[in-house]
Amino acid sequence: MKFDASSLAVVLVSVAASWTGVWLKYDNTFNEFRNEMIDRMDMCVCSKGEAAPTRNPKDDIDALRHQVADLRNASERSLEISEKLQTQIEKESQVKRSLNVSPFTKNGNWWVADGDSMFLIPGGIVIGNKNQGCVYGKGVLSVDGEGLNCPAGDGSVTFGRTNAAGYLASVLGGEGNIAYGEGSSISGGVSNEARGMWSSISGGRINTSKGVVSTVSGGEENLAEGEVSTVTGGFFNIAKGYTSSVSGGDKNIAEGEASTVTGGSANIAKEYLSAISGGKGNIAKGTFSSILGGSVNIAKGHLSSVSGGYQNVAEGSESTVTGGISNTAKGFVSTVSGGDKNIAEGEASTVTGGSANSALNKHSTVTGGSKNIAKGKLSSITGGNSNEASGPHASITGGQLNKARGLFSSVSGGQKNTAKGKWSIVTGGKRNTAKGEVTSILGGANKAVTVIAGTSYQA
Repeated sequence: MKFDASSLAVVLVSVAASWTGVWLKYDNTFNEFRNEMIDRMDMCVCSKGEAAPTRNPKDDIDALRHQVADLRNASERSLEISEKLQTQIEKESQVKRSLNVSPFTKNGNWWVADGDSMFLIPGGIVIGNKNQGCVYGKGVLSVDGEGLNCPAGDGSVTFGRTNAAGYLASVLGGEGNIAYGEGSSISGGVSNEARGMWSSISGGRINTSKGVVSTVSGGEENLAEGEVSTVTGGFFNIAKGYTSSVSGGDKNIAEGEASTVTGGSANIAKEYLSAISGGKGNIAKGTFSSILGGSVNIAKGHLSSVSGGYQNVAEGSESTVTGGISNTAKGFVSTVSGGDKNIAEGEASTVTGGSANSALNKHSTVTGGSKNIAKGKLSSITGGNSNEASGPHASITGGQLNKARGLFSSVSGGQKNTAKGKWSIVTGGKRNTAKGEVTSILGGANKAVTVIAGTSYQA
């Protein structure tokens, strides 16, 4: 309640004077009456034959004494009220003096604050309309044209429409956004939720930042679930692992710690520091594994990689599949460059291309062709069909159904030729067999050489 200082002064003086005067009046009357009664009692002033007073004068004195006591109490109360009123007058005067020193000056229809002025508002500020259903926090700021925002947490900020913010959280725009994680923030968009402590959402629609310090930049229905995880855009993407990230695309999942999916669709980076750049339905299962693109490819091994293609698998540690269809690199540092249904199973084995070729032993190689098998250590097949190099360092250049079984043996071409002996050679022809050491068959058909030490047979 606000009082006028002069009015209060008049009331104060009047009340004090009235009660004081009344008290003095009754006090004097009491003294006179008491003295008279005492004199009459001492002198026994009674006329002869006069009846004695029926009322005891002492009773009148007692009654008067009570009245005076009541008046004295009332006077003390009036003085107490006067002191309180005086204190209130002083406070009001102080406020009035302070209001006369305003930090504002009026410039047309604008009130302008002084340049050095500071304003301290512990409760908060709502610009626009109050939300009747909101329990406002302390130290809040809300710009609310319709009375629909709710800065419920202490130190929270809400702009936009139908937005809400928790402790130290802020929503700077958009509609239907909720930042209820401590210190979380939403810059804009629609129906986004910042749940994690210090998490943030820049925009988009129906996005959720759930992990501590997680971030969603935009897109639709994306989820940053892991601590310090990030989803940049796209839709239906999930960053689950600690410091994991999904840059874009749809239905991608970065599950492993520090895993990454750049784009594409329905890709999953499952392990620590695994990465998928794009494509569809790819899975990076190994630690430090990577898939560049393609579809339904799997990088299982530690540091394994698949560059592209379809249904390829890099299973061995540090293995690589560059492309093709249904190729598998199983061995340590094995490689399949392309083709289809090729398998590099041996350590450091290689299949460059072709179809259904297999490099099964350490450092074995199949360059191309189909259904060729390099079984021996350091064996190689360049091309052809259904050839088999089973001896160590054995080689087959081409042809069909040829076999190099001996150490350093070789078959250059032809059909159904066999080099069995050490350093034996069959250059061509059909159904030829070099059985002895350092023997050679230069061509022809149905020949067999078993002589040792440099014997050759010319067709």
